[in-house]
Amino acid sequence: MAHPLTEVAAVDIRAASCLRESGEVFRAFRHQDSGTISYGVLVDGERWFVKAFKEPDITESFHRVIQLHATVRHPALPHLRNTFETPGGLALVYDWVPGEVLNDPRFTREQRHSDPTHPHIRFRSLPVPEVL
Repeated sequence: MAHPLTEVAAVDIRAASCLRESGEVFRAFRHQDSGTISYGVLVDGERWFVKAFKEPDITESFHRVIQLHATVRHPALPHLRNTFETPGGLALVYDWVPGEVLNDPRFTREQRHSDPTHPHIRFRSLPVPEVL
C-alpha cells in the first residue's frame, strides 16, 4: 500500500481533509506570513510536516522552494520528501522537526524586532552549534 503522504502525486480534496484522512493532525501552524498553513501529521507512528497553500498566488514561491531542496542538502534543512497537488494548490511534505513559526504576523513590526518572547528573536539568540 502506498504511503498517504510520501507516495501520492495528487488528491481531489483539500490538503487539510487529506491530512485528516491520512493520519492524526497533531499541530496546525495557522498564523504565518507566507500565505501558507502548515501541519504536523502523525501517520503510522511517524511525524511529518506538511505545508499547504492558504493563498493561491504563491505557486511560484513553492516552486522555488522545490528547486532549492533539489540542489541544496544540509543537515540544518528539513528534508523535502514529496510534493502533491490538491484542489487548493501544491502541498509540500517534509520530515518533522520540532519547532514553531519564526515570523508570526500576530506580532507587530516592533515586537518582531525587539520582543524577547518573539520566536525569531529567541531563535537568533541560540548558539550556532545548537542550530546546526
